[in-house]
Amino acid sequence: KRTMILLHELGHYLVWRARARRPNSLYLGSTIRGLKRQSTKRVRYAIVHEELEAWERGWLLGKRLGMRISRRRFETCKCHAIKTYMLEACVGRRNLWATK
Repeated sequence: KRTMILLHELGHYLVWRARARRPNSLYLGSTIRGLKRQSTKRVRYAIVHEELEAWERGWLLGKRLGMRISRRRFETCKCHAIKTYMLEACVGRRNLWATK
């Protein structure tokens, strides 16, 4: 599980790096300074989108590095994490994993 979470966090780095290369892109994500403090629906949906992208990029990185990871276990871990962000986006519930 720790390996999968690490891949996810590396996925965030890859998302950030891609955005730094295209600063005028329409993509809005949670790694933009101060964005998590806002609670508009647009921002909350952007955070969910970035989380999904970070998981996908993390998976692809693991595959590219030749890591032997069960897709089923990875998806289970991903779904558990995404569920908390979906609850926050839909009903405004505070994400239990987010830092204050």
